Amino acid sequence: MSVSALSTALITELVTELAADPALAESLADVLAPYLPDRAGGWLAAQEAATYLGLGSLDALDRAVLAGLPYAQPHGPGGRRYFKRSALDRWMEGTG
Repeated sequence: MSVSALSTALITELVTELAADPALAESLADVLAPYLPDRAGGWLAAQEAATYLGLGSLDALDRAVLAGLPYAQPHGPGGRRYFKRSALDRWMEGTG
């Protein structure tokens, strides 16, 4: 088997495993996120935003929202909050 065929086979197997295990897929996405361009136009889910801001928990993120951290309104699918990366940057710089 050539390297290209082996790579294709490994990617196919990985995608199959990720499709069967959403938690594994989310873990991989979290690991890869710093190395990839913004997903979904720069929007981050709550856990991604908390990690990006260096907050230790979603409770800390909730406190930041109460202190003025901007997030998308209305809430996203399933009542989830989404945060624009550029807005988080401005908020951390004190200009948002």
